[in-house]
Amino acid sequence: LFILEYAYAQHWQSWGITPDAILAHSVGEYAGAVTAGAMNLVDALRIVTLRGQVMDAAPAGAMTTVPKCAPAVEKMLGEHLDIAAINMAEATVVSGPLAEIEALEARLADTDHAARRIHIDVAAHSRQLDGQLDRFRAGFDGVRFGKLTVPMVSSLRGGWAQGDDIASADYWVRHLRHTVRF
Repeated sequence: LFILEYAYAQHWQSWGITPDAILAHSVGEYAGAVTAGAMNLVDALRIVTLRGQVMDAAPAGAMTTVPKCAPAVEKMLGEHLDIAAINMAEATVVSGPLAEIEALEARLADTDHAARRIHIDVAAHSRQLDGQLDRFRAGFDGVRFGKLTVPMVSSLRGGWAQGDDIASADYWVRHLRHTVRF
């Protein structure tokens, strides 16, 4: 996914079409960071590879989309589920252990808010990744960040990047673990 998104950006730029701003989602934000000048391609490839490895090393999990607003979904989560992404006002992605996701889907099955499983066997942007955060942070040793040359939206902030958004290891560790506010 990262390679395709980066290739698309390069292809458009080869035609002389450059972005006025960048908006990206989850792993796509890495391609956006390279395109915006915050990270170089080699470092981004290494970090995206590490991201996959830490997700594979995390406990198995699942993700499901609930067609309800995040505050309403949050009331249904219990102790083991997290909001992984807020994609639209009425599209909230929940992430966590498979059994907990299945239980949530069962509770919603016969309602107007039936959940739809995302075909992934990891609980991205959830507490399931907490045990991998130090390993992921260590992978940023030697990464040199640059200043954004194109304005970019921070999916953690849910608005324009500010300060060290996009251009720090802390940002990307939080990005791995916390809610994407698309």
